[in-house]
Amino acid sequence: MPTVQNIVFDPDMAPSDGKMPTAQNTAIGGGVVIAGQRVATEVFHYEVAACLSEDAKHPSVRLAFEGVPIDKPHPENNEGCSLWPGSQVLGSYLLSEAGRALVKDKTVVELGCGVGLLGPVLILAGARHVILTDFNPHALKLAQLNMTRNQSAIAGAMGGEKMGTFSVQQLDWCQWGCEGNNLSGRAFDLAIASDVLYAPQIRQGLEQVLLGLTDRNPSCAVLLAAPFRNGARDAVDVQRDWLTSLSSEWNHSLNRASSGHRSPGPFSVESLTEAGPSDCFDVDGPTGMELWQALRSLQISPLYGCDPEPHLFRLSRLPANVLQHSSCK
Repeated sequence: MPTVQNIVFDPDMAPSDGKMPTAQNTAIGGGVVIAGQRVATEVFHYEVAACLSEDAKHPSVRLAFEGVPIDKPHPENNEGCSLWPGSQVLGSYLLSEAGRALVKDKTVVELGCGVGLLGPVLILAGARHVILTDFNPHALKLAQLNMTRNQSAIAGAMGGEKMGTFSVQQLDWCQWGCEGNNLSGRAFDLAIASDVLYAPQIRQGLEQVLLGLTDRNPSCAVLLAAPFRNGARDAVDVQRDWLTSLSSEWNHSLNRASSGHRSPGPFSVESLTEAGPSDCFDVDGPTGMELWQALRSLQISPLYGCDPEPHLFRLSRLPANVLQHSSCK
């Protein structure tokens, strides 16, 4: 049965000592038990640039997230318990002027939230209400812990401004439309997802969810961060072809053919940005921190130098293609 938990941030949690708001640094859980196996977790630190702007040289808030290190063995299908670069790229965009314009005073759903890196980011960007969803109950537990962990830091960064609310909810994309897997029929202003294109069944389920959400609100914007990893389960070209199939016209940013005949897809697909420059880390600094992003990690990821650069796309539903989509039989 999908779980739903609501949390409201308390502005009184803001620190009053004038120091930079900083999240709790110690591991709350210390590990998660997955398929009978205890998997150790660590705490990873991120900074958000001053005034929630693109000025990444002067951080105003430091956040902390507990998760399973990427370079540690993962029990099968539990990659969502780690922090992946795509969500960081998406988070930096959400904190930009263009991103905040999409988020401010809006209702947002994240599809595949993992351990919740983008939850605090969306609250900082001014979201009215955020629903973090994932199929993995272990990831959702960590997401809830991480939102609680960062509450004081978020309140301090908001400086007394009214903060939005959020909830976490389990969601099975492959059962979209069935009882308990339809987000209670709610409509959203914005849907976001990152690092979710790595397996065929996941893409098929995600497509049904995106169609369903934009059926409810055709104006709902979709932001998708896609690193196009070439792993054992899939090929880069297959992932690109799937995204291209959603588009109403050939998308040159996907490096696909610009001629040919096919049926138009249900979305317009716009390439917003790529990841930062290859020298985005201050490797001579004390932490090797990234200098170019509004949301930056204070630790160099094990994937640095070998992971493909995430691309960021905006999908907008075409009015002529709005139907009622449900995968529940």
